[in-house]
Amino acid sequence: GVRKAVQGYGAYKQAAPWIKHLSRGAYFGRFAAGANPVTLGAWWLATELGRRGAQKVVENVVDRQTVAVLHDIVTVVGVEAANIYGPGFRQRDPAWVYGTELTELLARFPMSRESLSRGLQQITQLPLKSEYDRIYLYRCLANQKTAGMRLIDPSILTRMDRESIAAKLETFFRSYIHGVKEQDRVAWQEDIESRFDLKMKLGTHQNESSVDIQAQAAAHAVFLFLTSVAAVPADKAKTILEHSTILHQIPLQRRAVLMKSLDALQTTVRFEPPNLDPDAELTQSFLACLFESCIQSKHDTPDIVNLLLETTSYFRRSPQDGQLLLDLAYSKCLDQRKTSDCRIGTVTSATAQQILHQLNDNESLSGGFKQVGQLTGEEIIELPNRVLITIVDGIAQKPDTILSKDQTRVRALLLNRGETSPEWTSLPDITVKRRKGYLIDDCEIYGGEWTDARNVTCIVLAGSLTAGGFRKTFAPILAAFSNPHE
Repeated sequence: GVRKAVQGYGAYKQAAPWIKHLSRGAYFGRFAAGANPVTLGAWWLATELGRRGAQKVVENVVDRQTVAVLHDIVTVVGVEAANIYGPGFRQRDPAWVYGTELTELLARFPMSRESLSRGLQQITQLPLKSEYDRIYLYRCLANQKTAGMRLIDPSILTRMDRESIAAKLETFFRSYIHGVKEQDRVAWQEDIESRFDLKMKLGTHQNESSVDIQAQAAAHAVFLFLTSVAAVPADKAKTILEHSTILHQIPLQRRAVLMKSLDALQTTVRFEPPNLDPDAELTQSFLACLFESCIQSKHDTPDIVNLLLETTSYFRRSPQDGQLLLDLAYSKCLDQRKTSDCRIGTVTSATAQQILHQLNDNESLSGGFKQVGQLTGEEIIELPNRVLITIVDGIAQKPDTILSKDQTRVRALLLNRGETSPEWTSLPDITVKRRKGYLIDDCEIYGGEWTDARNVTCIVLAGSLTAGGFRKTFAPILAAFSNPHE
């Protein structure tokens, strides 16, 4: 800031000999010619200072108030240029937007001495860029008139700024607004939610007070997100919804009617977040179901995940809350696809996504190993960020099923973090050997197919002291590829 101020003063010193020749005519001439706002502001500053004796003024400024006053002058230049070039300048200021919304609030509901006094106090405390704006907002409050100039596009402000403004409005409403008719509150709340693209925490609307009705609305929203946003085929989306947690919150006799109503939805109907209170338990259930349904559909691309996180923000969840929902959803979806004896430990959401995308409809995860290396000659090279998984077909999971080696329904894959395709794939004729160690034994896997041509003798899976010995640690591998050599 100091360096910029000093540079600005240096620029003035260079331009000082020409200041006496400047005039408002030259300033407006450059504006008409389409001058850049910054250049235009500099000319305005030079003109105004020139009319008052620029050299003396600037020298006094530097002597007495130095950089702080020069910063104020530059701010004036920026405000003047922005006001000339577009009305959106004020709407990018959270303080101004809150002030205008406060005038809207007090204009739409009965005003008391307390609410007016508190409103004036809050306007006084706002860090507005212009005192003329503050006076204008004072007059609006005193006359119980709206300031107009509402937020025309929520993206003008950051999500954090919008949530902060909404929280202040909620606090003011609860503390100082009384004698409110329900329909008036609902209308005001809907207007705020539309302008700010988020939900207000003021309770649900009367016509959606029933949890059953809200659950049905939530189920409709999940289906529409899958079909209209994630591009999941309608039949697949219905199947996912039928097994979802949100559907179980709807009375049994209404579920069939709900599922049938999905057929009537036109393809042009777009997803809209259901009208749920952000603090309601059903809202958390809806968000969890939305995440899990998208993951199960395998349409969880980065863009779709970002939209899921944006939906959590709409319901006033923090980025950390949204990420936690995502992690829990991946963990739950992976758990649902594991066999009862599967052991893999904790994996990241990215790894869970990789694994889930490799599973076909009738397959389950039977095991996973995260300490993987490759034997090249006599040297074992660790392979970081890898996980070797074993996958079993639904037929092989049935009791008393006997399959020959050529009919094996089990396969193994080596996954590399960040890659969509497996790095290595098992073949029916691979062999497994026990690699003796001092305290623990490792597992060697020979054969299989690598995606790249590399001179690898075998894959080595590290043993464990706590997993119960060689046979228990590598049970999925041993069961998958029969008769290992010990």
